[in-house]
Amino acid sequence: MNSLAKTKIIIIATIIVSLFYLLPPKILAQDKPAFDALNVDILRDAGLGDNEIRKIKEGLSRPDAPLRELRLLIEAFNSGRIDKKEFVNRLIALANPKNDFPPIRQEETKKESTDKETSGLGVITAFIAIAGFIAGIIRYYIVKKKKKSVSNYFSNIDDTYSNFKMKSRRCEAELYRLQDMIIEDFKNHKIDESSFALLEQRINNYLQEIRQQILADSFGGLPMSIKSEITKMFGDKTIDKGEYESFLNKLKGSDLDESDKNKLKNLMQEWEQTDVARSSSKSKKS
Repeated sequence: MNSLAKTKIIIIATIIVSLFYLLPPKILAQDKPAFDALNVDILRDAGLGDNEIRKIKEGLSRPDAPLRELRLLIEAFNSGRIDKKEFVNRLIALANPKNDFPPIRQEETKKESTDKETSGLGVITAFIAIAGFIAGIIRYYIVKKKKKSVSNYFSNIDDTYSNFKMKSRRCEAELYRLQDMIIEDFKNHKIDESSFALLEQRINNYLQEIRQQILADSFGGLPMSIKSEITKMFGDKTIDKGEYESFLNKLKGSDLDESDKNKLKNLMQEWEQTDVARSSSKSKKS
């Protein structure tokens, strides 16, 4: 399973678990203890008979009974916010679905409104936290993928040089191929600028060694003036137009035979054009 598939699975699982915890609990599961804790003695003290108490119990046992309101009513009575008489009257109203609920006191309304606001704020905060968590996971895997890609490129560059260095022209072609892939990934933002610079440096170092080997294989010993000019051109790992023209002036005055001069001129021209074209390609980062 690749990194992208793993990332998708983690994100989906996180969303499912988060939604499970954010969904409001069922009222029956949450508030039924309030019904079970209803103190019958309080009802008897308020002057209600067994028949009336039985009807209240039956009314609060129906499937659509407002058990949440019952819990809030019991909490209001236990905390002293309402007296026994008001508690019983409102309890009867809750048990009888045909009656309207009596008005709630101002302090209770304010408290319930505050509870709702707090609950809403908690949900929003939870969603923000979840979104941040998911974004963090995505960012982690993107960074991890980029690092793995860069590490693979370094390995491929080193392996290419080790495998083909005795075949200089083949090695040069393979390094160019890798360089093209790296440039493309850089343009598509799959490699950051610092990693791109390190990869370029590694490839250019190998290319310089390969070019020196190609020169040695093709020409053997070169005059010191020409060697010095070539070393100067290779100083920044690439050949620009100005360096190439300066090299041509040195080449004209050298004691190489015309055949070697033309061959060396064509080789340097090839490298100069390649370096200029690749330098232009790198600068066109989208």
